[in-house]
Amino acid sequence: MLNNLSNRVEKALVNMSVYELDYLHDQKANKTGALIMHLAAAEKHYQVYTFENRELNAEEKKIWNTALDLEQAGRDTFKGQSVAYYLQRYKEVRKKNNF
Repeated sequence: MLNNLSNRVEKALVNMSVYELDYLHDQKANKTGALIMHLAAAEKHYQVYTFENRELNAEEKKIWNTALDLEQAGRDTFKGQSVAYYLQRYKEVRKKNNF
């Protein structure tokens, strides 16, 4: 299931421009780039919880909490990056446990 999601995400994003990744439908929406980071952060959280039987530590929270929570911090943080940036971050998380 996770491999299927990863393939669909990559296929949907591969040709998106920075403008498209940063587009906001309204002030309460999330940018596409932020949603990809959210997927990576959620997967990281579940990897740690499932395979290591723990919560994210302080260092991991610094890296992933904004992507987990999104909201205004996500709109402010995740912008101006290419699709390659987001997909690489997502793939790095997926690679962690050989997925």
